[in-house]
Amino acid sequence: MRIRHIYFIFLFGTASHAWTFDEWTSPLQWSNWSVTSPNNVAGEYSSATDPFDPTASALKVSYPGGQSDVLGIGAFFDPLARSDIDERSYVRFEYHVMFDEQFDWVKVGKLPGLYGGPKACNIVKNACLTTRIMWYGEGKLGINIRTGSDMTQSVCHRDADIMISSGAKNRCNPPYSMDIGVGGLFTVNTGKWINLTQIVRLNTIGSTDGELFVWKDSVLVVKSTKFVFRHSNTLKIEGLYFNSFFGGSGVLYAPTQEQRTFWRNFSMSTLPLNWSNSNPKHSGANSMSKPLGFWVSWSLSNFIRFYSGCQKNRAFFLVSRKAVRVENTFL
Repeated sequence: MRIRHIYFIFLFGTASHAWTFDEWTSPLQWSNWSVTSPNNVAGEYSSATDPFDPTASALKVSYPGGQSDVLGIGAFFDPLARSDIDERSYVRFEYHVMFDEQFDWVKVGKLPGLYGGPKACNIVKNACLTTRIMWYGEGKLGINIRTGSDMTQSVCHRDADIMISSGAKNRCNPPYSMDIGVGGLFTVNTGKWINLTQIVRLNTIGSTDGELFVWKDSVLVVKSTKFVFRHSNTLKIEGLYFNSFFGGSGVLYAPTQEQRTFWRNFSMSTLPLNWSNSNPKHSGANSMSKPLGFWVSWSLSNFIRFYSGCQKNRAFFLVSRKAVRVENTFL
């Protein structure tokens, strides 16, 4: 960790681990996220000025016009795997992203998420996991879960007790992946910063107790407390799979002109396994609450900003957000 930023997590005295990444020209920050050099990251990206704040920096990623399946950025950031942390089954990850004002969604594209196991999580039966968010036409988002084990029974047949926002859909791609919570309240606009947060707790082997929570800004859009992510203890969360590109193959999947996204405020932290025991549960079958409680993470250099946020009731203390209607709908 760099000296200028010291991070704390408090859960009634239980320490955890945390990383942030927001200084794109700092070799030390790349190193803290276990990337030895920005030169080892593929794609068309650069440090840029925040479009809304000339005093702040952001990461700009460009996608070429007329092409699909070409990386805007691509790398594995694995601070968990390269640290002395033994428990890597309960992780919170978030970032801010902004799609350029004239962003063309075309059909589909990918955003970052967590990964576990081998870095190439292909459609084979091995112990692997990715939890990347995807975009679709008209700004609809969803979280794509890919595992190396058959998800047909545990997820596609609704055993995972998945709750999603009103109007959203699940797209099942058996046997190894599915898109969860596509659209509904998980829809974004161009030209504004969006916070995307996910919490993943890997299941106990032989049990259906894995957890998945996803928020867009302060709105909980995906919730499952019976998810099966793994069948072996060898699978642990390693870090961030940061690749972003327009998916598909051929001109129908490609933007006609260069597109841009902007990124800032990457944050990852581990959570103790007993943390969920204090989480608020959703009230009723059609409501969800945000289970971010009993902990706070900050850096000394940002303490004043954090304190100001507390005064505006924006701190990460236990807060029940406005309930939203949810549906368990599969296409």
